[in-house]
Amino acid sequence: MLSATLFGASNPPAGGAAISDVIYATAGAMVATVLLFGPVLLYKLGRFPALGRLADFDGRISGIPGWASLPGTLLMGTLLIAVFGMYWDISLHIDQGRDPGPLANPAHYFILFGLFGLFTAGFLAIVLPEGRPSRAAVRIV
Repeated sequence: MLSATLFGASNPPAGGAAISDVIYATAGAMVATVLLFGPVLLYKLGRFPALGRLADFDGRISGIPGWASLPGTLLMGTLLIAVFGMYWDISLHIDQGRDPGPLANPAHYFILFGLFGLFTAGFLAIVLPEGRPSRAAVRIV
C-alpha cells in the first residue's frame, strides 16, 4: 500500500482526449494549414510579393539573407509564446492537477500556437529561397 501511495496509484490515469476536442483541434489545424499554404503558393506564383518584401526587410535589419532571417525571427517570436504557455501550463498543473483534455485550459492554446509557428518558420525556410540551391545545399537523393 505504501508503494501505491508513493507512485500516485490513487490518482486516475490520463484519460485521453474527448472526440469533440479532436474535431476542434483537427479543424483548427486545417484552417492554419490553408492560411499557411495559400500565401506561400501565391508567393511562388508571383502573385504575393509582400512575403518577399517582408523577408527582404527582415534581411536588411538582421544583415543575413531574408530567406533565413524571416523564419528565424518568426521562430524566435513563436518559441517565446510557446514557452510562456508551457510555464503557465506547468503552474496550472501544479495547482490543479491533471486536465480533463488537450483543450482544457488556455495555456494549451499558447503552446499550440507556438508549435504551429515553429512549423511555419520551417516551411518558410524551405520555400523562400529562389533559384538554384547554393553550394552549401545538401542534395537528397
